[in-house]
Amino acid sequence: MTAITTVPVSSIVAGPNDRHRFDSESLADLAASIAEVGLLQPPTVRPVGDGFELVAGERRYRAVKRLGWDQIPVIVRDLSAEEASRAMLSENMTRADLDPLDEAEAYQSRIDQFGLSVGEVAGWAGVSSSRVTNRLRLLLLAPEARFALQHSVIGVDFGRMLAELDHNRQVLALRTLAAADGMSWWEFRGLVTRLV
Repeated sequence: MTAITTVPVSSIVAGPNDRHRFDSESLADLAASIAEVGLLQPPTVRPVGDGFELVAGERRYRAVKRLGWDQIPVIVRDLSAEEASRAMLSENMTRADLDPLDEAEAYQSRIDQFGLSVGEVAGWAGVSSSRVTNRLRLLLLAPEARFALQHSVIGVDFGRMLAELDHNRQVLALRTLAAADGMSWWEFRGLVTRLV
């Protein structure tokens, strides 16, 4: 069953979203756009208990809440938890701004929750198995390395290399990188190789 209807904003709860960080300025811009031209693409929800769980469109939902709307148009789909999780993963993988660690955690959560293989997760997400494997390696990063990746101090390729090291050596490599005030990929690869 799929239907478009209007429901109270308060009847919707956020699902287990793969995105953990939402840029406040971007949400403000989206809210301003919705206030001006309306909500052109309703969020997708699924019935859960007496209300609804958000499946797709959390930024739009958050923007509408910022505007103080009481009611929101939604697409209601009768989905199982697995189908909802698959739909959310598929939609989020089309986002250019998805944080690589959020992406890695999204893959890992499907593996843990549904017992999927790397290949099956890749199929759900519409990406290659090697991409899933490389993102999953980022979950081995020390907190300092995760911070550096999330704040664009290092890129995904540097993060993948760091994941080869234990947490203490990751921190040492990050300090060496910072002290060098710039290092090529090959130079960093050599540093990591010496630290393994």
